[in-house]
Amino acid sequence: MKLAMLPYNLILEADDRLRKRVRRTELIHSHHFSEKLGVPLYFKCENLQRTGSFKIRGALNFMTAQPRENLANGVITASAGNHAQGVAFSADLLGVKATVYMPESTPPQKVFATRDYGAELSLPA
Repeated sequence: MKLAMLPYNLILEADDRLRKRVRRTELIHSHHFSEKLGVPLYFKCENLQRTGSFKIRGALNFMTAQPRENLANGVITASAGNHAQGVAFSADLLGVKATVYMPESTPPQKVFATRDYGAELSLPA
């Protein structure tokens, strides 16, 4: 299996697009687990993002990398949780319509949060 390398310039471009829009989550050293495991261990607390996960980074990076006309008709996704919230929040931030398809098993708090971020939801009847 051959691994594809991500060009460093794409990482820098994503950082530039996201820098002022998402929280910079610092690395937090865990003394307890570092001692238990015998190696330095750090936590990257993406749960501190406004949407509660790192999924906002991918959604927002994708949308901000698109020419504005590509987003004119809005965005659409299918998700039962964090990705849905990331897409909904990002779309709202950019003034873009978002439609999210969610399965009937979606936890109510995920449904409410996604709707609160401004997405139009499609749930099974």
